[in-house]
Amino acid sequence: MKMEMMNRMAHLTPVRTYGSAVASGVAIETEFQILNTLLAEKAAQLAVTEGIGSQTLRREIERQLARVVLERDDVLEVVDGELAS
Repeated sequence: MKMEMMNRMAHLTPVRTYGSAVASGVAIETEFQILNTLLAEKAAQLAVTEGIGSQTLRREIERQLARVVLERDDVLEVVDGELAS
């Protein structure tokens, strides 16, 4: 369920189909264009972020990334503690 939600948010559903779900060529092309646009925006944001050089910003980005990637709360707490120090 969590993976399906992540795929939907990242516009990867046509790429990672589940079971008998079949997407039309138009739907796949549309999702690809949306994904391409989002990736271009993220790349531009990342380029700006890398130029800032703020340790606080870098720590906050790492903290948010950990919340998205890590599934276990106990591991997330350890990572949060490491980033806070």
